[in-house]
Amino acid sequence: MQHFSIVGALAAQQDFQISSEFVLRGPAPEGPNLAVLESDGETGYFYALDSSRVQPFQDGCLIWDQTTAEDKPYTAKIYWSDDNQKVLLTINDYPNAVFDFSRKVGCCRTGFPPQLGPSWSPDGHEWQENMMDDFLGPPPPTQWDSLVEAIEPLCSIDAGIENYPEAMIIHTSPTAFLGSGDRIEALFDVLRRLVPAGAEYTFYDHGPNLVIMASGNPTVRDYLVQQRGYVLHTM
Repeated sequence: MQHFSIVGALAAQQDFQISSEFVLRGPAPEGPNLAVLESDGETGYFYALDSSRVQPFQDGCLIWDQTTAEDKPYTAKIYWSDDNQKVLLTINDYPNAVFDFSRKVGCCRTGFPPQLGPSWSPDGHEWQENMMDDFLGPPPPTQWDSLVEAIEPLCSIDAGIENYPEAMIIHTSPTAFLGSGDRIEALFDVLRRLVPAGAEYTFYDHGPNLVIMASGNPTVRDYLVQQRGYVLHTM
């Protein structure tokens, strides 16, 4: 589950399928930098170009290959950072590639090819999460925001809170509640009032922590329980 918003200047957008041939051009709002997504119906590449140069091509990354990608509807978007030096490609709103013209570095989810531009990306195109820093905005609101705001003061000081569209998860110390009748009464009051209609909350044990999970999607809930090894808590 991803939970973030993309910020930046949207330069281009196109709906497509893997088998379609197209060229999507996304020029920077200012300056000579240009990003291009090109599909020949079998592979899709994302290119970095500098239109001020005699040889504009600077770098390129493989985004998909027909043999490994499902041929279904997608939406490609190209975003530029405020300084017009970094460009991001998303597919169905998921970050797939970034070029940084100031550092002459590119990265992509496929990590391929090892190097394509003559002077760019000498260490290859392996994904670098920190290259997303200029494009990550605050997380969008979820249905759990009011619940998180009300529960947080009741938790232990080192509580961990995850607020996703499909689930809210809080890791806290059991003694934060179980050692205080007033606090656990307040917790149940908050849960009764603020858990959205159609959602359910459950208590789990996870090592020394008490886990409170609220979700309206049983598939997501069961997946998280199994993946993380949560054990149902008996009050």
